[in-house]
Amino acid sequence: MEMEDLRSIKAALQFALDSGWSEKNPASNVKMRKTKTDGYHTWTVEEVTRYQERHPVGTQARLALDIMLYTGFRRGDAITFGKQHIKDGVIQFQAGKNSAELDIPVLSPFDRSIEATKTGDMVFLINTRGKPWCNISFGYWFADRCDEAGVPGRAWP
Repeated sequence: MEMEDLRSIKAALQFALDSGWSEKNPASNVKMRKTKTDGYHTWTVEEVTRYQERHPVGTQARLALDIMLYTGFRRGDAITFGKQHIKDGVIQFQAGKNSAELDIPVLSPFDRSIEATKTGDMVFLINTRGKPWCNISFGYWFADRCDEAGVPGRAWP
C-alpha cells in the first residue's frame, strides 16, 4: 500500500469517527513504512535535450521547463512566477518554501522562451483554460509532459 493511500484511508476513517458514524478508527495506529530512496532523479544533459526537442520554445511545456531550469524554482514557485517579478532583466522573487529573497538574472534563452509563449497576466504558466495552476495539478500535467518526452522524473514541490 502506498503512503498516500494509507493517509487517505486514515483520513476517511477519522472523518467517520468525528461524524459519529464509527466508534473507532482502526487505522489510527497503523504505522507508515519509511522507504529508503536515492532521492530525486537529476536529469542528464541528454534528458533535458530530449524534453526540449519534444516541447519547442513557445509551448507552455517548454516554458515550464525553462522556468525551473533557469531559476531553480520548485514547482510551487514556478506556478506563481510572472512578469511582475522581472525588473530590468533581473528576477526578484521570494521563495515560498523557505522565504529566501532571490535575485536571478534573466538569461537570453529564458527571455526568448518567455516572449514566445502565451502566458497569463499575473503568472507565466497557465492551464488550458487560461487560469493559473494549482500545485498538484501542475505536477501531474508536467509529469505527463515528461512522459511524452520519454524522460524520467517530475517537478517536485
